[in-house]
Amino acid sequence: MQSFKSSNWSVKAIEGWIILVTGVHEEAQEDDLQNAFGEFGEIRNLHLNLDHRTGFVKGYELIEYENRDEAQKAISEMDGTELLTQNITVDWAFSRGSFKKRNMRRRYVPCEITVPINKSTYSLYWNMSE
Repeated sequence: MQSFKSSNWSVKAIEGWIILVTGVHEEAQEDDLQNAFGEFGEIRNLHLNLDHRTGFVKGYELIEYENRDEAQKAISEMDGTELLTQNITVDWAFSRGSFKKRNMRRRYVPCEITVPINKSTYSLYWNMSE
């Protein structure tokens, strides 16, 4: 199976190349992310969503680069690294391919349970992103 981080899967947004960063610390500031990702190229836009109730970061951000090579370099160098004591995942925000398959490999953990009443085995997927 081909990796979704491969350059063949990326799709350009209307104005630039957008990457999705997940696992962002809830107390992260735009400056922290600008400093971490700014070394790979000029950031055209950085969108950090806040929870309206708590005021904390929701755990993800979108970063737009004008140049595809800059975005690819940010993905390959920052994916799996630690930022503000949390491991982050970096990938293309828009890509070709099945959305379900892309999310299943990253956010769901398969497990099996056996129900004692009828001794049947069921396969479940636990959502680890919430």
